[in-house]
Amino acid sequence: MRLLVWVLRRPRIASTCLTLLLLLTANLAIATNGRYWDAQSDGFWGLRRIAQCESLGSVPDVLFIGSSRTLYGVRSAQVDTLVRRQNGRPIVSCNIGMLGSTIEQDYYTLKRVIEDGYAPKLVVENLWEWNLNAGAGVPADTSADHLQQVFTLARLSDLPNLRRHFAGGPDGTAQLTDFTTTKLIPLYRDREGLLAALCGGALIGPCADASSALTALDPNTLAIYQRSTPDGWVSEGDPPLSTLTPAQLHDKQTHADNYYHGYFQHLTIGGHQPAYLAQLIALARAHGVAVKLVISPLHPSLYTYMQHPSDWQIFADYWRQFASAQGIALYDESHAPDYTDADFVDPQHLSPAGAAKFSSWLASTVVGPALAGARPCLTRQPPYGTLPTSTIQIQQECSDMLAAGFVYWRGGSRRGSDVAVSPSPTAPISSLLAPLPIRRG
Repeated sequence: MRLLVWVLRRPRIASTCLTLLLLLTANLAIATNGRYWDAQSDGFWGLRRIAQCESLGSVPDVLFIGSSRTLYGVRSAQVDTLVRRQNGRPIVSCNIGMLGSTIEQDYYTLKRVIEDGYAPKLVVENLWEWNLNAGAGVPADTSADHLQQVFTLARLSDLPNLRRHFAGGPDGTAQLTDFTTTKLIPLYRDREGLLAALCGGALIGPCADASSALTALDPNTLAIYQRSTPDGWVSEGDPPLSTLTPAQLHDKQTHADNYYHGYFQHLTIGGHQPAYLAQLIALARAHGVAVKLVISPLHPSLYTYMQHPSDWQIFADYWRQFASAQGIALYDESHAPDYTDADFVDPQHLSPAGAAKFSSWLASTVVGPALAGARPCLTRQPPYGTLPTSTIQIQQECSDMLAAGFVYWRGGSRRGSDVAVSPSPTAPISSLLAPLPIRRG
C-alpha cells in the first residue's frame, strides 16, 4: 500500500524507474543468448562465420584462418576425411576464412573462438602479402571496412590494443564512446538483429532501415558467404582460367589491374599486421594451440603485377625470417608444382579442383603430421631464396627448426629441388641444386 501511494505521488520518478527496470531486464535477456544476437547483428559476417564453426557438434580440432585464399582454397571436409585415413582417428576442422581479412581480424577471430570455449588443437594461418605492404593503395592497417570488422570482433577488454585506431579530437571521442557503449549495452549492440527479428520480412518504416543495416555487404559478397558449406568452405563460382577464351582472359586481366597494382604498389614492409601475427601465435601457445603458417599456391601471372622482379623475394624473405624468429613452421606453396590454369580462377584464388589439390596437400603435409605429433625436417628451397653456403649450415638450420618445433618448409617452382635433411645434425644431405629464377608470366 505504501509503495502504491509513493508511486501515485511521484509518477515521473516511478515511470523512470520502471523504464530503467525494463531496459535492464531486456539487456539481461539478450545477454543470456548474446552470441546468437551478436552474430545476427553482424553485417560483415565475421561473427556468423565464428558461430558456424562453433556449431559443428564438437570443438574443431583445426581452424583454417585467413583471407579469401583460405575461404575458397581449403575444403575442410576433405581434409577431415584424408587425415582420418592417415592417422586412423576422426577429426573436425573448420574454414573460418573471411574475404580480404587482415591479420588483425584473424587475431580477434581466434581470440573470440578461444574465449567462447572452442580452442582448437591446431590453427593454420594463410599468409597474404598485402598485410606486409605499408605502401599499398589502402594499407591493411587503415582499411575502413576491416577496422569496422575488428571493432565488431573485439571485446571491451581489448580496448588498450585498439586505442590507436581512434582518431584524435571529437571524432575519436565519438568513436570511442560508440565502441564502449556497443560492448557494454547488449540492446544497443544487437539492435539491428533484434529489429530484423521483430520485423520478419517487412520492409516498411523502421523495418526497411533494419534490413539495410544488416546488409553492409554487397549482394554478391553476401551470396558468397551464404553458399558456404557447414564447415566453412566456399566453392569459387568463377570459371577456371583454362576454360576462358583469349578475349575473356584479357577482360579479366583488365578488371583486375587496378586491384593488384593497388596492393603491390610502392612496396614498403611495415605496419602493425606482423605484430598481430605475433600476438596470434602467443595467444595460441598460451592455450596449448599449435600454429602453422601457409602461403597457398599462386598463379604465375600474380607476380607480373609487382613493380619489381625482386618484390616477391622481399615478401618471402620477410615471412621466412618472421617464422624463424617465432619458431613456427612456414609452408610456402606459392610456387608449388602440379598446379595448372585449371586450378585457378584468377591470379590468387583456387578453383574447386585446385582447392581439392591444396586440401589434399594440407591433410598429408600439415594437418596430419601436426595432429599425429610427427616432426620431419624436409625443405624445398624456393627458387627465389638464397641457399645456405654449406651442408653444415643446412644441417644446423634444420636442427634449429626441429628444436623450435618446425614441421615442414616448402616452396619452389615446378623445377624446384627438394632438400631432405635428417633430424640428426651429422646425417648427409641427400641433394642440393642451385636456386632458380622467378618465372614471370
